[in-house]
Amino acid sequence: MIYKDKKTGKTELTPPERKSRRRRRILRTLTVVIGILVIVRIALPFVAVRLINDKLSKLPDYTFHVKDIDISILTASITLKEIEMKKKNGKMPVPFMRCNLVHVHIESFKKRASEIKVDSGWVNLVNGPTKELSQISLPDEWIKLLKEIPFKPNTIMVNNGEVHYREYH
Repeated sequence: MIYKDKKTGKTELTPPERKSRRRRRILRTLTVVIGILVIVRIALPFVAVRLINDKLSKLPDYTFHVKDIDISILTASITLKEIEMKKKNGKMPVPFMRCNLVHVHIESFKKRASEIKVDSGWVNLVNGPTKELSQISLPDEWIKLLKEIPFKPNTIMVNNGEVHYREYH
């Protein structure tokens, strides 16, 4: 309701209507902020998969692919699903590395410590007749990339893992 103040001559809203408008404005703002946070949370895994695959595909000699990522903000953990790393030349009969699941849990932000659990992963070390047909070690670019990771693992656990050494001549 609008009323006219007798002393000042100004027309104003009554105090209860002013409060209800303020409440509606606060509710709208909170609804928009919560909506944006929900949208960002839903989009985050898709964006993370795209960023990881794009960044790692630019490295020489090997291709790297992550199929899916689960991100848990409350537990500060990331789960990478179906990871595969192959030699780019296409002549290698087996991939260098494949994992069904890699779970990274950040234990301490101050110490930058993390724990990595690998489930059902395997690595194929191949000694071929030429360097192009071998995959014994990682290129220097991969080592540099691994050093750029901000969290250093203090625990690495591998469940059902295999390492194969193969000779192709």
